[in-house]
Amino acid sequence: MTNIFGVYNIRSRISVALVLLAPILFQGYMFIPELRSLSSTFIVTLITFALSNLVIVTSRINGGKALHKCFPNGLPAQQFLLPENQTLDKITQARYYDFFKQHLNNFQVSTNASEMKIQSESAIKWLIARTRNTTDFPLIAEENTNLGFAYNLLGIKYYGIFLCIVLLMFDIPLLILSFWGNLNLNHASVLFCFIFTVLYLLMWILVITKKLVINCAKKYAFALLSACDSDLLI
Repeated sequence: MTNIFGVYNIRSRISVALVLLAPILFQGYMFIPELRSLSSTFIVTLITFALSNLVIVTSRINGGKALHKCFPNGLPAQQFLLPENQTLDKITQARYYDFFKQHLNNFQVSTNASEMKIQSESAIKWLIARTRNTTDFPLIAEENTNLGFAYNLLGIKYYGIFLCIVLLMFDIPLLILSFWGNLNLNHASVLFCFIFTVLYLLMWILVITKKLVINCAKKYAFALLSACDSDLLI
C-alpha cells in the first residue's frame, strides 16, 4: 500500500479522511449487524474509499488555508532565518547563513526586512527541494508528514465537529429509549457509541487546534534547517 500511495499520502491525507469518517463507520458496524458480513464490508469499503477521495480534496484545500491562517507572515523555517527572529541563537543562525551563501549564488543577508524575507523564502524552497529523499533525511520526512496531517485535520475541523453533533443528536434519543423506552436495543452498544462520539467531539475541539499545527511546523522547521549541518548537502 505504501508503494502505491506513498507514506506521506497515507499518513497526512488518507488517514485524515479516515479520522473524519471513523465515527460513522463505527456506529454503522455497531448498530447494523448486516454491515459486518463480508459482502457488506466490501461495499462499505468501496463507499468509504470514494468518500475518502472527496475528503482528501477538501482537506487539502482547507488545510492550506488553515496553515496560512496559522502563519500569515511565512512558515517558521523562513522566519527562523530572519535576523530579528530570536528562535535560533546567533551562532547557529550565522552558520546557516554561511551555508546558504556557499550553496546559493544569489543568497545574501540583508538589513532590509522585505529583501531578507525574499532571501529566506528562496533558501528554504531550495532546501526543501534538496531534502526530499526520505531515506537520506528520515527526520525531515517524518516531521513534514506530521505537519501535513495536523493542518489537513485543522482544515476539516468544523466538518468533524458538525458530524459528531449530528451523530449525538441520533445517539441521545437512542440512549434514552434503550434504557427507558420500548426499543429492543443493546444498552452497552448504544452507550459505547455515545461515549465514543463524545470523546471524538472533544478531540476535534481540544486537540485539533492551531497550537498543534504551530508546534508541528516548528519541529519541521528545526529538522529542515538541521540539514544544513548534514554531510549529505556539503
